[in-house]
Amino acid sequence: KGLLCACLPTQQESGLPFHINADFFPHSDRKRVILEKDYQSEWNRAAIRAAAGVLCDNLHRLPKTLDDHQHLWRLFGTVQRVGEDVVAGHKDESFGEFWTRLRPKLRESKVFFTTRKEWKTASEVVFPSEREEDPAVPVLEGLGLSILNTDLRPHFNLFRSKEVGVPILDIGHIADALAASGLDERVELGELPAVLQSERARRILRRELVTLLARHRRPEALRKLVRCAVMPGRDGAIWPCDQVYRADKETVALFTSVDAAIPFLAGVEEDAAELVRLCPDFTAAVAVARLATTLLGADAGSAPPFDPVAVLGWFEDRRDDLRRDPAAQNGLAALAIFPCIEGLKPLTSLSLPGDFIDPIGLAGVVDLARLNGRREFLMDLGAKTLTFRRYARDHVSRACRQHDMTVAQKRSIVRLLAERLGEIRDDDEIRHSLAEQPIVECTDGQFRCPSDVYFDGDVVRVVLGGEVALAVLPIGHERASQDLLHWLGVEESPRFDAVTRRVRELTALPPTDELVEAIGVIFRHLGKRLSEGEDGNPDLMQLSALAWLPARNDRTRWHRPGELYATFQDYLFESQ
Repeated sequence: KGLLCACLPTQQESGLPFHINADFFPHSDRKRVILEKDYQSEWNRAAIRAAAGVLCDNLHRLPKTLDDHQHLWRLFGTVQRVGEDVVAGHKDESFGEFWTRLRPKLRESKVFFTTRKEWKTASEVVFPSEREEDPAVPVLEGLGLSILNTDLRPHFNLFRSKEVGVPILDIGHIADALAASGLDERVELGELPAVLQSERARRILRRELVTLLARHRRPEALRKLVRCAVMPGRDGAIWPCDQVYRADKETVALFTSVDAAIPFLAGVEEDAAELVRLCPDFTAAVAVARLATTLLGADAGSAPPFDPVAVLGWFEDRRDDLRRDPAAQNGLAALAIFPCIEGLKPLTSLSLPGDFIDPIGLAGVVDLARLNGRREFLMDLGAKTLTFRRYARDHVSRACRQHDMTVAQKRSIVRLLAERLGEIRDDDEIRHSLAEQPIVECTDGQFRCPSDVYFDGDVVRVVLGGEVALAVLPIGHERASQDLLHWLGVEESPRFDAVTRRVRELTALPPTDELVEAIGVIFRHLGKRLSEGEDGNPDLMQLSALAWLPARNDRTRWHRPGELYATFQDYLFESQ
């Protein structure tokens, strides 16, 4: 109960927790100082304001002078209440000067006493708002946080006032401290900060995080938290929430047998359930991605042994999830986990047993007996029943692209396709697919695409010369094979682009009798075909700008068509 003193104490209480001594003008009985509307009152008020200045100017000395942080904050709290009394009209306005001057200085002054007995500014400390958080204080200190001494909790409202603004401890503060301690990635137990070496300390930390999650769930703070290593993995390490998967025991056992490196969440205390929910679920899409990484990263023959039937059964139980995620569904079908007679292959390269039996052994067929059926599930994944059309469109083309077919297999393909051409003749998709494959055997022993091959004939040999790929027709299957190859694009007459290339080759050198004769053969061949209506071809039109024709009695160079006149017009020049 501070008094106003005019050298000697008066009986007038200021309400402040200290005495104010000045050359006040007291009343005649010296029991009170004059605070009215005269010059003496103004003098007295000026003295009180000066006292407020003294207090604030020496604010930095108060922690050491008082040596009692609770006493210090009781002082600040009392000054605040006196200021509120002034606003309410219960005290003279001069006493409000103390809070008016003190208020803006508190935030930036080192008057906040931490649990480590250090004096800090408001922005350097955080304050747990509930007593139930006190057990976490040593752990938070060990992570580098400055915690405002918890015995100052009676002044909570003052700390949280706009003027002071001490931050209340939240998830963001802890997440920043964890990241600063290197806990933003997987950490082995032995590499944890000393304060988190014990399981008890880690449980206390998780309990504090759950407490804060129940209080505030700001998106930005949550994004920070999920990147922090606070959750135990089954490998014994501590993982960031967003990198360790939650799953049931059966899922963990199954997929650990495929890839022991998959980070699954270990068991945690029941009251950490909110943190568990921050960890991603091991969904069908995640499983597909992990399997793809494992199987594609394994060297030939080094893929881990696993039960494909059990894995596919797990996915079948999650059919609805796969249907909602086409990318995951397609990714699953592309994994080499589907059993067939050759082992395990992607479903995209297999078919379901159907009405066609492959006599050559090119088409992989799913082993439904080993899978205990599951035809409907496989069809959901895009599997198709093996028919001859599907065989011709997909399996033959795939086998050709793999470049591991034998000569005998290639010959068998041509015979089979020729025998059953009537079943696919109207399917342009099959024709285009086969036309891109090197399935035509040539006289030089090579297999080429149909568009690069011709049927043997004098016109082709004479017009295009000796270096031309000619098809071999299987003995005993000549007619059927010729129909097939013609359907795929093997030609009987020289293609105009090949003719143009041949002309360029012949005219690369100056004209000679031999070259002129060869060009003449080509010229007469083109004339015949143009007379039959085969004009307007873009490749043929190139010849109109090419110097490729000889002139009579001129062996110095080749001429463009526009530079020459036809022989039936030579009479026009006989008198020149």
